Amino acid sequence: MIRRGNVRMRLLMLLVLVAGIAVFSHLCRDAGVSMTETAAGATLSDAAPAVIDPMARPWNRPASNIDRRDLIGEICDANDFSIILASNIRGPVGDIATGTIEQVLDQALKPAGFDWRFWGNCLYIGAKNHVNTLFDEMEHIDKLKFQRGRKVSGIFRSIKVTSLIRVLRKYTNSNIVVGDTVNGLMCLRLVNVPWERVLLAVVYLNGLKLVVSDFSIMIVP
Repeated sequence: MIRRGNVRMRLLMLLVLVAGIAVFSHLCRDAGVSMTETAAGATLSDAAPAVIDPMARPWNRPASNIDRRDLIGEICDANDFSIILASNIRGPVGDIATGTIEQVLDQALKPAGFDWRFWGNCLYIGAKNHVNTLFDEMEHIDKLKFQRGRKVSGIFRSIKVTSLIRVLRKYTNSNIVVGDTVNGLMCLRLVNVPWERVLLAVVYLNGLKLVVSDFSIMIVP
């Protein structure tokens, strides 16, 4: 025969146990840890936050006969991307279907021989061979003999390459020399982009050459 006192005690202990498990689960959830059930019982496992590729974000704004620069500008403004466009990125594109940002960029650029790369929250866009050259040179950026670390922010909707170089020269107090025949207009949207990346992008996306010495940086066709 079971006494009422024993039954009440067991019920109280059961309630305390259930309450303890609930509190423990809440603390685990706040700490970024999840409970997983295994054959041996409840165990702890680290819950790593999911990393979403910005290029996989949806773009649900179909367009027709829109200028490439305008389309890319809309994408960057809506997603707070920086962007550096080569001087020859222009002209209308046909029908642009909805999809991911990656798919929309491919539709707008690749049929015309252009390409893009996304690095450090910045889109670099130009002719395919120029984009490849830029990122080949980016791999050796640490070997270049000029100061690094300063970052650039600003919106330049249509700026001469020579004017942009003068801005970088004044901002960094670097001895940058530009050849007389260098020309072209660029579109940039910069949010804390390292200035040396901007410089390399201006040079290589436009098919120019960079000559670095101990005393100067020369940009030539």
